[in-house]
Amino acid sequence: MWLKILLFLSVLFSLCVHAQENTVGETDWLLEDDEFTSVIEMEPGKPLDFELEKVANPSPWWQELKTTLQQDITKAQGSDGVERSKIQLDYEGPLYPGLYFQMQTHYRYFSHRDVQAIDKGKTYGRSKVQQIWLQYSQDQCAYTLGRQTLVWGEVDGTFAVDVLTPFDFTEQLFTDYNDLRVAQDMLLVDCYLSQKLIQIFYTPKPKTNVISHSVTNVGVNESGWEEFGIRFKLAYPGFDLSFMLAQLYWNMPVYIPSVNQDDFQFESEKFNLAGLSASFAKGRLLYKGDLAYKSNQVDVPTAEKNSTVELALGIEYSTLDNQKINSGYWQVESLGSEGNDRPGIFTLGWSQQYFHDDLSMSLLGNISQQPEYQNVTLLGVYKISDVYTFSCALSLANINEEDKVLVAGLADRAVSFSFKAEI
Repeated sequence: MWLKILLFLSVLFSLCVHAQENTVGETDWLLEDDEFTSVIEMEPGKPLDFELEKVANPSPWWQELKTTLQQDITKAQGSDGVERSKIQLDYEGPLYPGLYFQMQTHYRYFSHRDVQAIDKGKTYGRSKVQQIWLQYSQDQCAYTLGRQTLVWGEVDGTFAVDVLTPFDFTEQLFTDYNDLRVAQDMLLVDCYLSQKLIQIFYTPKPKTNVISHSVTNVGVNESGWEEFGIRFKLAYPGFDLSFMLAQLYWNMPVYIPSVNQDDFQFESEKFNLAGLSASFAKGRLLYKGDLAYKSNQVDVPTAEKNSTVELALGIEYSTLDNQKINSGYWQVESLGSEGNDRPGIFTLGWSQQYFHDDLSMSLLGNISQQPEYQNVTLLGVYKISDVYTFSCALSLANINEEDKVLVAGLADRAVSFSFKAEI
């Protein structure tokens, strides 16, 4: 109830923004305050000022439509491989002044050697609308309606507060978790005031993690299947601070056994989230932190439900030659029965560009104690031309035999190749 009251008051506040006098002049305030724009960032591809883009991009809309053909192959030791083809359509651009549209959809074919086709027992194709949203901008607020992703939190590779968007684990994870994110149908409101951001979201029917294309029996153990929340961000030069409240559902459904094995299902339940995130820049170092309280969290090994307090700490360093090195640590503490605390997870990342940014190298490593495994992936992406891109990834993992079922997406050794053509 308290979340709904806060959400209602926040909507009223955002509507009142339009009644305020513009205290930063008649030109675009985002373009005037350089110091402010360096710390307040919008979602990629979601600008506030569409009139400038319309003038700068007068070409017909169909010229902005992009087609991508992609072939992915992964050979793995200790698990089935990947062999799939994809055709993807992308469009992004302004429709009218103040109105912006983005769409991304694809069709993917899974061959008989692909792990998902082996699981289904046949080859098949699957279409997916990954993103399709329309954004209206007026004064200092942007209203985005449609299928989109939303990420909270500061520490990369940890999920203390980054729980708004579920993951599709049938996709391949190399070095970027954004490749796994599942877009959801939601309404998103962003209002930018002087060094402040107020963000409100509402998702009428949230999705859950995708483990396999063969598993579809996911149920909800609640009425009112909806998510909503608010984030208030203070942004100063070199320092950001965010406060978050939300009502959510488990991204990872829990297996519910039944007397009749054919009637089993996975269920997701409601929980409340209260979070705090901060980042502080000192020279080439960026310090990050996330703190969260979550109610009604389930411990998978024991099936007990307790509230948890979760802490994630991270650091990022940028070198003179534009290398980026980051690391993070995520710890979960149970507020219920003793012994249900989860050991921490350590993550490490690295990236650098070579040859005038034609070659991108990146690395992602994780060390987990529950489930127990260590894995590292090195990815190289080479842009052959404006049309063709080739990528190769090498992955190594050391997985405890008893925990292999919990990390089914990891292989002991794997090599991946991908060829992409953008038309």
